[in-house]
Amino acid sequence: MFSHRTDKLKLAKQSSVVRPTDASPAALTPLGHVRAFWTLMKSEYRVSVFVFSLITAYLLATNLKPNFVQLGELIVAWYFVTFGVYVFNSLTDVEEDRIDHPKRPIPSGRVSIKDGWIAFVTSIGVSFVVSFSISTICFILVLTSFVLGIAYSHPSIRAKRRFPLKILVSIPGAMVCSLCGGIVAQNLDGPVYFSAIFFGLFSLVTLLLGDISDVQGDTVAGVRSLPIVIGQRNSIFFVALLPMVIAFLGLAFFQAAHLNPLFPLIILAITTYSTLNIVTLLQKYDDHVFANKIKSRMRIIHFALQLSLILGLLVL
Repeated sequence: MFSHRTDKLKLAKQSSVVRPTDASPAALTPLGHVRAFWTLMKSEYRVSVFVFSLITAYLLATNLKPNFVQLGELIVAWYFVTFGVYVFNSLTDVEEDRIDHPKRPIPSGRVSIKDGWIAFVTSIGVSFVVSFSISTICFILVLTSFVLGIAYSHPSIRAKRRFPLKILVSIPGAMVCSLCGGIVAQNLDGPVYFSAIFFGLFSLVTLLLGDISDVQGDTVAGVRSLPIVIGQRNSIFFVALLPMVIAFLGLAFFQAAHLNPLFPLIILAITTYSTLNIVTLLQKYDDHVFANKIKSRMRIIHFALQLSLILGLLVL
């Protein structure tokens, strides 16, 4: 059943694709390292979701009156730790990505393995220095997110290959990012908790949608994801319920969080749209392209959910 994919993996390992080696002139010059770093930054657009959630939490905690210097430092610290973790994930999955994501910089050969490690170490170093300069607690939160990210991909742990460890690592990693915004602003109030919970739950939505579309490859690789454990259709029903959980929390507690009456209407519209899109997968969950299309839409919902909290804070 999966022999074709297995053959593809063997071919990928034996591939003679021309890619920059560690000994090539481009890889050895400072300019070559900078270009590689920039190429990786352009490819990891997923980092923007974390940064936007952090900004939202900080704005909520400061009642939309931020200290822009402090906010800028937070953005740098969290951008680079998240970026570094994604680069590490790519470095540990090169062979698999040559099959599933062949156009990404490292598996395609546009960025060498050595340049990938340089980008990883540099990013984490910048993040640690900047977060420590903000506060000790900020550094601890950044370090926590880093450890969770490494545990997700490190060959000796591989949390992403084990259910439910994958979920237990991913959700806290997302929530810590949002909570850091409130903690640094010294105001962990209702809207900040909403921001963290919404980000954590919806990160699970996009994570599981990816698992649903990757069942064949994950089966060959020996990954025990939720769709493999309980089936793709059951997983779709589970994922479709998550936006409804967010809607329930928003409707039940928006007054306690001092959000305006517009917020429940916005959150209900966003979550209903999300659920209706997710259930369309019930007929096409084997269609990899369609599943990725739904996942891309849900990434946009990440931004919409966080923006709804800012709108909910406005005085009508």
